[in-house]
Amino acid sequence: MLGTKLPVLGHGFVVLVDYMGNDAAIVQAARVSYGVGTKSVRDDRGLIRYLMRHRHTTPFEMVELKFLVRLPIYVARQWIRHRTACLAEGTRLQLDRGGSGPAGPALSVPVEQLWERLRPVTADGTRSAGDGAVDGSRLVGPGVRQLREDRGTFGHGRVVRVFRNGVKPVFRVVLADGRSIDCTSNHRFLFADGWGTLEEKAGLREVNGRAVWAPGAYALTVNGTEQRRPALYRDRAWLARTLRRPGGSVAGVAAECGVSPATVRRWAGRGAGAGRPRRSGVGSNAVTVPRRVPVDRFEFLGPRMTYDVEVAGPFHNVVANGFVSHNSVNEYSARYSVVPDEYDVPAPDEVRHQSTRNRQGRGEPLAAEVVERFRTDLESVSKEAYAAYQRAIDAGVARETARLLLPVAYYTQWYWKINLWNLFHFLSLRLDPHAQEEIRLYAAELAKAARAVAPVAYEAFEDFQLRGLSLGRNERAAVRLLLEGKSPPEACEAAGLPLVRPDGKPMTTGEGVEFLEKLERLRTAD
Repeated sequence: MLGTKLPVLGHGFVVLVDYMGNDAAIVQAARVSYGVGTKSVRDDRGLIRYLMRHRHTTPFEMVELKFLVRLPIYVARQWIRHRTACLAEGTRLQLDRGGSGPAGPALSVPVEQLWERLRPVTADGTRSAGDGAVDGSRLVGPGVRQLREDRGTFGHGRVVRVFRNGVKPVFRVVLADGRSIDCTSNHRFLFADGWGTLEEKAGLREVNGRAVWAPGAYALTVNGTEQRRPALYRDRAWLARTLRRPGGSVAGVAAECGVSPATVRRWAGRGAGAGRPRRSGVGSNAVTVPRRVPVDRFEFLGPRMTYDVEVAGPFHNVVANGFVSHNSVNEYSARYSVVPDEYDVPAPDEVRHQSTRNRQGRGEPLAAEVVERFRTDLESVSKEAYAAYQRAIDAGVARETARLLLPVAYYTQWYWKINLWNLFHFLSLRLDPHAQEEIRLYAAELAKAARAVAPVAYEAFEDFQLRGLSLGRNERAAVRLLLEGKSPPEACEAAGLPLVRPDGKPMTTGEGVEFLEKLERLRTAD
């Protein structure tokens, strides 16, 4: 399946780009705890099914899959909530003050404080509740410090979104110089041989409440040391080309040339006061360059609230606690590239009434004329929006500004890397009948890839999670009452699973309704 484009919707696709590990890797990881004197081991299939039944997750995390996905923006906004590579609360980001170089004065802000400050304010003056993503565009002024990978120096990046991802198992990485960072084991850092997660580079995992990793010497890239370099400024034509290239910015040139952004703006001006900038190779500049520090140890901290930060490209990294760390998703950037004229129009049978049971879902069919009017309007709005977008590009409007004209029906694409266990979690939610139809189509193609890479593990996932049933305490009580001869409504009432509202009307959602749905699944199971 490697490299095979699996089409989804009108212009979308899923491609399995690469993978590491398979069923054998799961078995190998699980059996590492079998020592001398072990009398017997289960066969591979039996062991994998045992691990799945009892939710021993870490062996499944030994398998990694990397996808290229092209999808409508409205589907991407749901997808991006599934982020598993996280920084723990307390992790501090470097926000450089406006007008300073990357080595200058900076704000050191805990990631949870940044998320809190960016939460939108509601009409009553309070901040919106819940987890999920907040828009980083409200962060005006300071830029987050990041490594400019093309130059080997530090500059500034723009925060796109900040995510609160919920409570996850967290490890602490302690370096030889004493600095540390708390994160999940699948967060990506810059090692000596390139980007990688702590899982794949060091084999980091939790066993019986302790951190376990493969023997070896590991070193991570940190926010670095000052170095003298030749002055890089050449002439005004060089400056113009540098500012126009992808990722080019006044702050980036200022970092290269060891001057303030205000000086760069004067250089780019045409009036008096432009000054005489230094020529290439004449004099030197002080720049901050990364360095690598050996890892002293890893510690398992247990469950912690986690966050992540998405930074605009082309360099999707941030400096956190002094560590150079990476986003878990690299998305096609409409700041640097022109968006193709491709948008999604749902099939007629997918345009339906709002569901009366699910506030996020679709319900009964609509009249044919309503469906046709919606699809015609969507076509018209999309074409008009793209024409306006193209006019703006042709008139010289920056791509990052022109893209604001495009609706969410247009397509984006990204590389998405995830371990097998977290992919199973994604599939358990997005293959569910309650999930939006479009993301279910993408999940079905991802499932094909997971089944091809680890067929025994996927079979166990399908048997025990995807097609399995879980029962809560009240539901177990209701099952006991059913076995004693009670009717389903009587069992639900006695077990505290209401089926009727206080006004006497039947409930359409809730625990009681969901329990009856589980009974129906048991009755009709193949």
